[in-house]
Amino acid sequence: MFSAPRRYMLGKSWADANSLGKAREGVGLSKQSWQIGHKIAELDEALSPADQDRILEAHPEVIFHRLNGWAPLARKVGRDGRAARIELLRAAGLPDPTPLLDRYPRKDVEADDIVDAAACALLAREIAEGRGRRVPDGDIPRDSRDLRMEIWY
Repeated sequence: MFSAPRRYMLGKSWADANSLGKAREGVGLSKQSWQIGHKIAELDEALSPADQDRILEAHPEVIFHRLNGWAPLARKVGRDGRAARIELLRAAGLPDPTPLLDRYPRKDVEADDIVDAAACALLAREIAEGRGRRVPDGDIPRDSRDLRMEIWY
């Protein structure tokens, strides 16, 4: 698991974003996080508070931990961790995502990303059924652009 780049890091080189994070928060930025920064920046620029009624932020690992009764899971990139997550999805009534793992070449998408997407699909169904969960409970803080700061799981 890794922290997403913060807004002030977007559009910067990894070295600059990492240095800024260390200076402002005492924590740098992983290369993995920096590599998705351009996609986060695109969404951040396009998203408005009104869009948040239909575009929600989710966290697949939190979804899996909830499905697992909050017990720890093996690493998602290993065979055991992936198998456990797939079993949790099946137990929650989602169709088996395993056939998709062979459909897409690893150069295009990693297996754990497919399993994460399946968890988000499960969450989307739960939200549509009125069973979605989010943090924080109660009053939701807003950021400098008036976007709700919440994660659905």
